[in-house]
Amino acid sequence: MLIFTYTAQDGESNWLEGAQLVALYAMAAVVFYALPASAF
Repeated sequence: MLIFTYTAQDGESNWLEGAQLVALYAMAAVVFYALPASAF
């Protein structure tokens, strides 16, 4: 969440902020993929 807040604060983005968001989304995808079905 901190990365998203940092990125959205100034209303502009650059390649580094875009890469941070892609990494954040990838980490979230891995976590949701690895969760057991009983968690839902």
